[in-house]
Amino acid sequence: MCGLYRGAAERDEILIRFIEAGLHGGDRCVAVIDQVSPREVIDRVHEGIGAEDFVALERLEVSKAAEGYLRSGRFSADYMIDFLTDRVASSARRGRPQVRAVAEMSWIRATPPVADRLYRYETALNNFTAQHPPILLCLYDLDLFDGTAVLALLRTHPKLLLGGIVLDNPHCANATSDRIPRQSPDGPATAPAVDGWAKLTPAERHVAGHVAEGLSNAATADVLFVSPHTVDAHLKHIYTKLGLHSRVQLTRLVLQHAAGG
Repeated sequence: MCGLYRGAAERDEILIRFIEAGLHGGDRCVAVIDQVSPREVIDRVHEGIGAEDFVALERLEVSKAAEGYLRSGRFSADYMIDFLTDRVASSARRGRPQVRAVAEMSWIRATPPVADRLYRYETALNNFTAQHPPILLCLYDLDLFDGTAVLALLRTHPKLLLGGIVLDNPHCANATSDRIPRQSPDGPATAPAVDGWAKLTPAERHVAGHVAEGLSNAATADVLFVSPHTVDAHLKHIYTKLGLHSRVQLTRLVLQHAAGG
């Protein structure tokens, strides 16, 4: 699952809730983080459920990306797959078969070409999860990645976490595909233009943005101080103008536009 967010506050909310849900549910929780320290994460979890006890029992493991993804000084997908395989196997031996892992992926920006590495690593994870049962959440700050990287994410994650809502992602490519966004000789490729976006009125764009955040029509109406009927009408116009048929398609398009359109 790909968790998309903006800024540290939203990251922390997703990260802590994901860990706490796992600990309450009896899972073994593994977190690999980048722009926050392990101590800060443990302290945040500790406020609600006593994380130190879970650390001592090896039910909670929090480490920096430099100790995992970049342990050898450079990125190694093989190392991370071995890392996850070991956690899954050792948990099964201890009678806790469910592993819940979360990774903050901002570190990958230091290992260009970013889109290429993202696609290959996330594809390797898809192959891994086809054989093993862990719950995996990859966290991406939309303020830190360009459109090409976001498109790579959309092609490699079966599910998206956006605005607190988990969405099935029909645009996820076959995990064994090696077709990836390529960079031109002049620099990184850019996201393709979003057809029809310019046809939307400002009001329609506001509605599209809130729907993409996971808000219902009624909640969108409350935020925009309009009637639900008005939101329904705007959505019909949006779908017609953009040639879309679902909220998932609209979410993908809004993300693509925000990232590089």
